[in-house]
Amino acid sequence: MYSVGSHYQVEVDTTNQIQWHEILGQFNDANIYQSWSYGSTRWGHANLSHIIVRRDGELVGAAQACVKKVPFLSAGIAYIPWGPLWRPRHGVNDTEDDVNILRAIRTEYVSGRNLVLRVSPNCSQAESNIQSVGLQSEAFRLSAARPPYHTLMVDLTRPIDELRRALNPKWRNKLSGAEKLGLEVIEGDTDDLYRSFMVLQREMLARKDYQTAVNYEEFSRVQSDLPKSLKMRIFLCRHESEVVSSAICSAMGNTGIYLLGATGDKGLKVKGSYLLQWRIMQWLQTHNFRWYDLGGINPEKNPGVYSFKAGLPGKEVYHMGLFESSDGMSSSLVVKLAEMLKQGRGAVRSALSRTRLARAQQ
Repeated sequence: MYSVGSHYQVEVDTTNQIQWHEILGQFNDANIYQSWSYGSTRWGHANLSHIIVRRDGELVGAAQACVKKVPFLSAGIAYIPWGPLWRPRHGVNDTEDDVNILRAIRTEYVSGRNLVLRVSPNCSQAESNIQSVGLQSEAFRLSAARPPYHTLMVDLTRPIDELRRALNPKWRNKLSGAEKLGLEVIEGDTDDLYRSFMVLQREMLARKDYQTAVNYEEFSRVQSDLPKSLKMRIFLCRHESEVVSSAICSAMGNTGIYLLGATGDKGLKVKGSYLLQWRIMQWLQTHNFRWYDLGGINPEKNPGVYSFKAGLPGKEVYHMGLFESSDGMSSSLVVKLAEMLKQGRGAVRSALSRTRLARAQQ
């Protein structure tokens, strides 16, 4: 433990998985990307680091970082996705808290370990005034390497009848049509339900004939590892005893996030995806969640998905973006060179795979 400022205590790598997940439960901005289960599945347990910040003993901030070192060199990256966490359920953070949370993180990973530190705060541009002060104070700069997360947020504090009236009329009509068919909705968090989703997902990928960057097997392992209180919620729609649509959301802090979904050929006809999104909103509201994040949108590259999500009563928001901090140019240059080499190898592997596929089809 060490201190930053006169009132802030910092703990680094003192928690185990159970303790860390308990800490997540104390923040409104907790999310699956800051869970130990996601981090260890995605990057490996040995590459995780956890930092906790207290003000006079009271928890005010925390962050899970993925730490990757460049082989044989004293350089690397500490990456904090959708973090740090700085909205405790009890109490309100102010500018001083946010500055010292970022100072603690920078002290540990930049000054202490000579790493390039990247943070991608779970915070919209519209509410970023306090956080921006801390980022500027601690010499973080906005990176152009990745566009800010763009999504739609549904305010679940509105009465459910009002939310239904706020649906796009065409969207609401399709929901009503699905309800009249007497479709069965099954929900839960078991591995069996996730496997049912995977069957439908493979059917959808085959129908659309495209490749996705989402690793569905990875999310399956995350789900198995998460504690009961943090597991993703799985919704399946059945028509005539057959699963025809599915949707999965993660609900932590005060927000539910739509993560994964799949619709089979029959699901398209009976509009099962409309019914499932409505059921997710009802479930989140019943369990006192404040927001429903529709899981990202891209009107230009994926207009169909955007049109579907835009039918819900959400407001378009952008996250703050990716911020970076480092000491001097040397560590940043080493990391950038390593990333360029990695991307180059990835491009070569992709080209070889396409060549093999083309030859196999001849």
